[in-house]
Amino acid sequence: MGQAAARFGLSLVRALQGEKGVVECAYVEGDGEYARFFSQPLLLGKNGIEERQSIGKLSAYEQQALDGMLETLRKIFNWAKSSLIN
Repeated sequence: MGQAAARFGLSLVRALQGEKGVVECAYVEGDGEYARFFSQPLLLGKNGIEERQSIGKLSAYEQQALDGMLETLRKIFNWAKSSLIN
């Protein structure tokens, strides 16, 4: 996780300095395509996240894995949300 954080941080610095086309994946609150929070590619720029990008076309194996984990992901999110509120 430390390496991922360092990579993301360095990419963010490059984008903030004006480099174009800097894309990194991160677990963020997104557009709700699959779940409220999901890991997806982000186009970074001078103002931070410029665009949340699609994860793209998946193979049949990847789609099956995604479909199999979404219900669990949503349950965990809902459990965490209710635990924090109560």
